[in-house]
Amino acid sequence: MRGANRLSVRFQDYMGDRVPGVRVRAYLSAVSASNAGGTWEQEPRPNGFEAREVIMVPGADGMTYAGTVELGDDGLFLLRIEAEDASSLAPVAEALLPVSIPGGGARDLLRMADERMNQLQSVRLREELRGRPDGDAVTEMEFVAPDRVRMRFGDGRERIVIGGTRYERAGPDQPWNVSPWPQVRGFRWPDFRYASTAARQVLVGRGQVDGRPVWVVNFVEDPPEIRYVVWIDAETYLIRRLTMHTTGHYMYWTFYDFNAPITIESPADM
Repeated sequence: MRGANRLSVRFQDYMGDRVPGVRVRAYLSAVSASNAGGTWEQEPRPNGFEAREVIMVPGADGMTYAGTVELGDDGLFLLRIEAEDASSLAPVAEALLPVSIPGGGARDLLRMADERMNQLQSVRLREELRGRPDGDAVTEMEFVAPDRVRMRFGDGRERIVIGGTRYERAGPDQPWNVSPWPQVRGFRWPDFRYASTAARQVLVGRGQVDGRPVWVVNFVEDPPEIRYVVWIDAETYLIRRLTMHTTGHYMYWTFYDFNAPITIESPADM
């Protein structure tokens, strides 16, 4: 927004610990509002706004860095965050993020995405858990309303849930084990409600996912602080992609095959 805007960055390692001996810098520059191709290009603004450094001051915890930047205009900006070794000045990490100031419209987009996703009859989902010490884990999932899901894990395990019953096996040639689903009402899908749980939501701009135009929204859920980014189809308002990051957990979801003809049956009926 016009006037003073506070910028806060949290810099930590994979385990959520402080990274000692680093200096964090941030730079803000104006970008083009037309981002149909998903690329962000710097452009001059009518008021003469140019790229400027935001002085970042470390907090008492050694992980949070904060600064203030004065803006005379709203719009789209490109935020570059750099971390460097305080002694050698060698680069340690870098992030480039498009941001919209102010962040209006984000909650409405989440609400519309919840509504559209909750109207689905079926969908496929690819989940990737990245950055794990033992390697990335990939799970392929299929959902069918109102109470069915099938999960195929990268290690060969398989799980089917139908209402209040869960079926699991350790591999394709292994026997199925049956147990109750822990929730009292049984498994229910779809149940999307990001608009009601999101805090500090920001519409950061537009992009593309698999050739589809999307809105990109950031938000957090507290407590604990869980950071989300969702890519919402600009025409259908379906969620195309979602990432969720918290300490030691980096999850990436890709939704596809919306309302495809998917059948999920119990192992006894196969």
